[in-house]
Amino acid sequence: MGGKSARERLFDAIGCLEKSVNQAIEEKEEAFNRIEELLGINSALKEEIQKLKNANNIMNQELQELSRKGPTHVAIHEAQLDRNSSYDVDLSITQLKNMLLRKS
Repeated sequence: MGGKSARERLFDAIGCLEKSVNQAIEEKEEAFNRIEELLGINSALKEEIQKLKNANNIMNQELQELSRKGPTHVAIHEAQLDRNSSYDVDLSITQLKNMLLRKS
């Protein structure tokens, strides 16, 4: 008789089931780790958003104070803010380019 006995087939099935369960547990742990990582990113993004909101509130207060002084002061301040913003963006783009060039 060349076939496996019922007992051997049962043990084979149990072995396959055990492998499947272990793989599912690994995948669950990986998913939990990824969720924790995403929660950390989400938390960092919330902090950055709050910082931006605070900065926006400060700038709005400054603009309101300047608008009381006159439209010329507002235009000058807005121009300074625009220059600072574009400088930050240009600097970030330059930093990214340099990082990419170093990695190539």
